Amino acid sequence: MALPEAPEEPDRDRPDPPRRQPTEPVAQLMPLRAALARSVGAGLGVVVALFALFYLLIGHPHLAHEPLTSDGLFNLLKLAFAVVAGIGGTVALVMNYRKQRLAEIKAEQETGAEARAGRVEMREQDKLFTERFTQAAQQTGSERAAVRLAGMYALARIADDSIRDRPTCLKFLCAYLQMPWLPVGQVEPDTDPTVRISNAGERQVRLAAQALLAERLRCDHPGFWPDAAIDLREATLIEANFDGCKFAHASFEDACFISGASFGSTQFTDTASFKGASFQDDVAFTESTFTSSSNFSNAKFGGNAFFGKTSFILATFEGTTFTGLAHFPEALFDGVANFTRSQFQEEADFSTAQFRAARFDAASFHGIARFPDAVFHESAMFAGAVFEQEARFDTTKFKADTWFSKARFNDTANFSDARFDQDAWFHGSKFKQSAGFKRTTFGHGTWFDSAIFSGSTRFDTAIFSGGARFTTTVFAGPAWFDTAVFNSEARFDNARFEKTAKFDKASFARDSPPIWPSGFNLPAVSEVHLETLETERSPD
Repeated sequence: MALPEAPEEPDRDRPDPPRRQPTEPVAQLMPLRAALARSVGAGLGVVVALFALFYLLIGHPHLAHEPLTSDGLFNLLKLAFAVVAGIGGTVALVMNYRKQRLAEIKAEQETGAEARAGRVEMREQDKLFTERFTQAAQQTGSERAAVRLAGMYALARIADDSIRDRPTCLKFLCAYLQMPWLPVGQVEPDTDPTVRISNAGERQVRLAAQALLAERLRCDHPGFWPDAAIDLREATLIEANFDGCKFAHASFEDACFISGASFGSTQFTDTASFKGASFQDDVAFTESTFTSSSNFSNAKFGGNAFFGKTSFILATFEGTTFTGLAHFPEALFDGVANFTRSQFQEEADFSTAQFRAARFDAASFHGIARFPDAVFHESAMFAGAVFEQEARFDTTKFKADTWFSKARFNDTANFSDARFDQDAWFHGSKFKQSAGFKRTTFGHGTWFDSAIFSGSTRFDTAIFSGGARFTTTVFAGPAWFDTAVFNSEARFDNARFEKTAKFDKASFARDSPPIWPSGFNLPAVSEVHLETLETERSPD
């Protein structure tokens, strides 16, 4: 009889079957069940302890076996209900805590998952942007103009897709336009034809880059770039068209504008600098708005410059050269307008312009200077200015102190119907041709000391409400003061009238008779009105 085989030794090296681990929320809630059991047990223990303590305090009473009355049964039920209610409240409290904890755990898990997903998505976006940007940047560095053009469009598309990466793309576009480039027309004729073709292709690339930039600076574009800071210092821009654009901070310092430029109805919401910029052809800023400071100092306008109806806050044109027409009619300067040492080679038109405060001291006007109906609300400074052709200030309003001291008028100076509400300084100024102040109103003190009038001078019907000083003034031509009104002191001491001086029906203040130059043959003035007084300088 065969012996039964011995049972196999258990394989001690075989791992135990894995136990099923509770899920994370259940695992975290297992201590809650123990807490619930402990709470119920604690409640029962408290009841028993209280009963035992009561039993001891009353001295171990003998329990008589009396029948249970209805009142006793009622009290017993109340006690039982109170115990049950206490235990139920404890259970409800624990269950509510359990629900709240479950919700918190779930929310924490969801938040963590969302954060992890967000980080993953951000890393993917960064990776995708880096790949796209690198590819576009490589394209813009290609020797082939068509490839560079494709790179420009790719950069603009990246900026449209990612607001976070938009500034990087914007800086790259600006940096490309800042790179040195020689316009096609400036390439030497004997240059290698291949270079000339490449130069012409680069022109198209730059035109596209400018257009892509300008399109996204307009509010009606789907990919509008608000608050974009533009840095185009030393850039070469061709046929730049920024009409209707909205700039935040914008710098065009030392930029070169070729074949014209247009900034019509453009908004500059932050500082805008065109310092040292060169505009080789016509440029238009018509109806543009500068809501912060604007700097055009030392800029050169080779063609006509149109600033009609443009609005400025702080405008600096110090040392600026206008080779063509300088057109500023109806312009609004709400802050200081600084045109110190500016040169206007052709006509300068500021008619109907509004100035808060203006400085044209040492400015040179080689063409006609037009300021009719302009208004200067605060100080106006034209000290040392030179007017080579006609200077028109007729119907101009100067509401604060005004300086034309040591100004030179080499052609006709027309201030007819102008109004000076405060002090007007013309001392040391020179008028080589005729000077017209007919019907001009001087509301305060007026100084023409040491001025020289080489041509005819007309102050007919002028009104001098404050003191009028013409001491040491030279009238080399005829001087008319007919029907002029001097409401305060009028001083002509040491003045020289080398031709006829007419004061027909001029009026002088009764308490302040005029002071005439020595040797001037005039009768004694005893009346307020001088009637039909025509005098000439005595032949001494």
